[in-house]
Amino acid sequence: ATSRSISTRPQLTIEHTAPPKVLIGESLAVGITVSNPGTGPATGVIIEEDVPAGLSHVAGSQLEYDVGVLRPGESKHIELSLRADRAGIVQNRIQVRGDAGLSGQHVVQIEVVAPQLQVGVEGPKRRFLERQATYTLQIANPGTATARDLDLIAHLPRGMRFVDADSQGQYDPSRHAVLWSLAELQPNQAGVVKLTATPVEPGEQKIQIEGRAALNLSATADQLVLVEQAAELVHTVKDLDEVIE
Repeated sequence: ATSRSISTRPQLTIEHTAPPKVLIGESLAVGITVSNPGTGPATGVIIEEDVPAGLSHVAGSQLEYDVGVLRPGESKHIELSLRADRAGIVQNRIQVRGDAGLSGQHVVQIEVVAPQLQVGVEGPKRRFLERQATYTLQIANPGTATARDLDLIAHLPRGMRFVDADSQGQYDPSRHAVLWSLAELQPNQAGVVKLTATPVEPGEQKIQIEGRAALNLSATADQLVLVEQAAELVHTVKDLDEVIE
């Protein structure tokens, strides 16, 4: 009498793909493929995902997907949708486990890019009444993605009168403010505009600068100007009755 036995060995491998860069606030599709390259069926197969900081999922941060049984040579592909919440580089790790201690994992690196907004103002901090002053306003994007739909607003105090603005700045009398618009600003770039105003009231006058962009970006800056009244000088000449030829 003879007997023949066939020894099988299941195996589990997993891979996943994701875009290398994604804009903050957008969704990214993660493609996951789990395979059994072994010679026996893999049972109790479960895919696990611990969503890293910087990404999120509507169901939470610890996700599981029950694959069940994978026959020899069989693969299964699923799609996972995540959302980019914070700028930076994140490591996304996918794991798979099965009965008899089978396991595997795969890691991909994802960069979440995001624009940033900074505004500033430079100009005279001390001025006399009715003396024009020119201020330089700057809006910058120190982030890693393009900032879009930008607005730069200069709110003038009641004690300053608008005179002029370059770069197609529009004065709004109802708000006593000057508005500039820009379609986009590339990463690590800045834009500069000039504003001219005349002080008409003495005392401290504050120019408020506000920047806005898509994705709810905002930034503010202030310029305090001390306005003084010009001194009145009186000159007197006394005639000493001296004869001058």
